[in-house]
Amino acid sequence: MIRQSFQDGYLMQGKAWMGMIDSRNLSTHTYDESTAEELTSKIKSLYYYLFKDLIIKLEEETRNKLDEGQSLAYNLTDIPAFTIPL
Repeated sequence: MIRQSFQDGYLMQGKAWMGMIDSRNLSTHTYDESTAEELTSKIKSLYYYLFKDLIIKLEEETRNKLDEGQSLAYNLTDIPAFTIPL
Protein backbone atom coordinates (compact mmCIF):
# COMPACT_ATOMS: atom_id res chain seq x y z
CA MET A 1 0.00 0.00 0.00
CA ILE A 2 2.88 2.39 0.78
CA ARG A 3 4.56 1.69 -2.56
CA GLN A 4 1.31 2.13 -4.49
CA SER A 5 0.50 5.36 -2.64
CA PHE A 6 3.96 6.66 -3.55
CA GLN A 7 3.43 5.73 -7.21
CA ASP A 8 0.01 7.42 -7.16
CA GLY A 9 1.53 10.64 -5.82
CA TYR A 10 0.00 10.59 -2.34
CA LEU A 11 3.31 10.07 -0.58
CA MET A 12 6.26 12.26 -1.50
CA GLN A 13 9.02 10.65 0.55
CA GLY A 14 8.83 6.93 -0.16
CA LYS A 15 12.03 6.01 1.66
CA ALA A 16 10.91 7.85 4.79
CA TRP A 17 7.56 6.01 4.75
CA MET A 18 9.35 2.68 4.33
CA GLY A 19 11.58 3.69 7.24
CA MET A 20 8.43 4.23 9.28
CA ILE A 21 7.36 0.67 8.52
CA ASP A 22 10.79 -0.56 9.61
CA SER A 23 10.50 1.46 12.83
CA ARG A 24 7.07 0.05 13.48
CA ASN A 25 8.36 -3.50 13.03
CA LEU A 26 11.31 -2.78 15.31
CA SER A 27 9.10 -1.23 17.97
CA THR A 28 6.93 -4.30 18.42
CA HIS A 29 9.85 -6.26 19.89
CA THR A 30 11.96 -3.50 21.41
CA TYR A 31 12.66 -3.61 25.09
CA ASP A 32 15.79 -1.46 24.90
CA GLU A 33 15.31 2.08 26.22
CA SER A 34 17.78 3.70 23.82
CA THR A 35 16.02 2.14 20.80
CA ALA A 36 12.66 3.28 22.15
CA GLU A 37 14.01 6.82 22.58
CA GLU A 38 15.37 6.78 19.02
CA LEU A 39 11.97 5.69 17.67
CA THR A 40 10.22 8.36 19.72
CA SER A 41 12.55 10.96 18.28
CA LYS A 42 11.78 9.81 14.71
CA ILE A 43 8.05 9.98 15.40
CA LYS A 44 8.32 13.56 16.64
CA SER A 45 10.83 14.82 14.08
CA LEU A 46 9.77 12.99 10.90
CA TYR A 47 6.81 10.63 10.96
CA TYR A 48 4.38 13.18 12.37
CA TYR A 49 5.15 15.49 9.44
CA LEU A 50 4.78 12.69 6.89
CA PHE A 51 1.23 12.11 8.11
CA LYS A 52 0.56 15.83 8.22
CA ASP A 53 1.65 16.14 4.56
CA LEU A 54 -0.56 13.19 3.62
CA ILE A 55 -3.56 14.78 5.32
CA ILE A 56 -2.97 18.03 3.43
CA LYS A 57 -2.76 16.11 0.13
CA LEU A 58 -5.96 14.17 0.84
CA GLU A 59 -7.83 17.30 1.94
CA GLU A 60 -6.68 19.06 -1.24
CA GLU A 61 -7.92 16.16 -3.37
CA THR A 62 -11.21 16.17 -1.49
CA ARG A 63 -11.70 19.92 -2.09
CA ASN A 64 -10.90 19.48 -5.80
CA LYS A 65 -13.44 16.68 -6.15
CA LEU A 66 -16.09 18.72 -4.38
CA ASP A 67 -15.32 21.74 -6.58
CA GLU A 68 -15.82 19.50 -9.62
CA GLY A 69 -19.18 18.35 -8.25
CA GLN A 70 -18.06 14.80 -7.52
CA SER A 71 -19.51 13.00 -4.55
CA LEU A 72 -17.22 11.50 -1.95
CA ALA A 73 -17.46 8.11 -0.34
CA TYR A 74 -15.49 9.31 2.68
CA ASN A 75 -14.91 12.30 4.90
CA LEU A 76 -11.42 12.57 6.39
CA THR A 77 -12.66 14.26 9.56
CA ASP A 78 -14.74 11.14 10.30
CA ILE A 79 -11.63 8.95 10.35
CA PRO A 80 -9.90 9.26 13.77
CA ALA A 81 -6.59 7.98 12.37
CA PHE A 82 -6.43 11.07 10.17
CA THR A 83 -7.11 13.56 12.94
CA ILE A 84 -3.73 14.99 13.84
CA PRO A 85 -3.64 18.32 15.69
CA LEU A 86 -1.78 21.02 13.82
